[in-house]
Amino acid sequence: MEHTAAEHKPTAAELLADRKFLSGNETAAGHIDDMVRVMLTETGLRPDELIRVPVLFQELHTFPLFVAFTPGIPNGLSVNEHLFMPPDPHGPIVRGRDVFKEVTERALAANQVRVRWVDDFGWAHQGGGEVHCTTNAWRAVVR
Repeated sequence: MEHTAAEHKPTAAELLADRKFLSGNETAAGHIDDMVRVMLTETGLRPDELIRVPVLFQELHTFPLFVAFTPGIPNGLSVNEHLFMPPDPHGPIVRGRDVFKEVTERALAANQVRVRWVDDFGWAHQGGGEVHCTTNAWRAVVR
């Protein structure tokens, strides 16, 4: 969360030492896996047709609800079949590189999709949304 307006900017080591945070992310991952199973069943997609990208979650204290702790990469804007504009995740930095960005760029490049990061932390993420929530876009349907 370095280089953001976040009040609390925990290090990767601090998050890894926070058992409640880790447990919450395991719970959130379980919910996501449940929804992915439903989606695969209902759409006929295969698991290898999905691209998984990293997002960390936090549980709200007032509701049993999880929200994205890091800006949610899946909630970007698909401009066309070759360009995706996700929120900058401000993920953990290892050897000078954001590992969340690296993993995402590699996964999407395998499908000929370029990534252009959008820093939406202050104008969207902190309000509970991401790039796709705050953007209107016309898209051409490719058949």
